[in-house]
Formats: sequence, C-alpha cells, structure tokens
Amino acid sequence: MSNEIKQGKLIILTDNAWLKSEKHMVHITSGHFTWLSFLGFGHEDEVLDEVIDHMVEHYPNGLYDAEVNEEFERLKAEGASDDEAWEGSAIDMICGGNCGNWLRAEEVHFTFNPSREEIKRYSGEEL
Repeated sequence: MSNEIKQGKLIILTDNAWLKSEKHMVHITSGHFTWLSFLGFGHEDEVLDEVIDHMVEHYPNGLYDAEVNEEFERLKAEGASDDEAWEGSAIDMICGGNCGNWLRAEEVHFTFNPSREEIKRYSGEEL
C-alpha cells in the first residue's frame, strides 16, 4: 500500500522514497479522468508497478482490466487459444502491479528525473 501526498494535480508516492536515488514521474492520461501525474522513486518499472497498485486502491476506474478480460473471453469464444486470446486482448496495453492490472500504452508517459520546474508544472503550481 502506497501513501500519497497530493500537491495540486500531482500525486507523490512516498513509500521508501528516501531509500532510492532515482525519481520518475509517470503521467496517466485516461478517458476516465483528464489526467493524473504520479511522482515515484526508483527504477521506472518499479515506479509503474507502484503507480498501478496505487490506482487499484484509490483510482480503480482508471484501469482497463474489465475491457481486457471481456476481449479475452470474446476471442476464446471465437476459438482462439489462450495464448492467442491474451495476445489479442492485450494489444497496446501495459500490464503491471502486483495483480497484473491493465493500462492503455498510449496513456502512460514517463518523465525521467524530472526537474523542479516540471514537477511544479504537473502539480499545477505557478512558477
């Protein structure tokens, strides 16, 4: 479970932040909400997993698990193998988090080692 600090439109995930030297900002743009930006610490894969796990707990409507599962079932009903159905249902999707949740690939953007100005811009603060 991640703790968060909201700073305007930016959500800062604080778990173990003091232990990691890398910081990455992950922007989630989704049809379910205009956008969310998360600032996490660690390797980008770790940050994405942390963001997805946090979304499961706090913003579950931003995930595409139901859509991926529905498409999997549709492809299976048409005679696809499990591998073919997963491949077809997960096109342009990113899977992450502890439970393998789904986001659309075009809705996930990274800013590596963001500057103070970038952090302020994504938090909605004036410079």
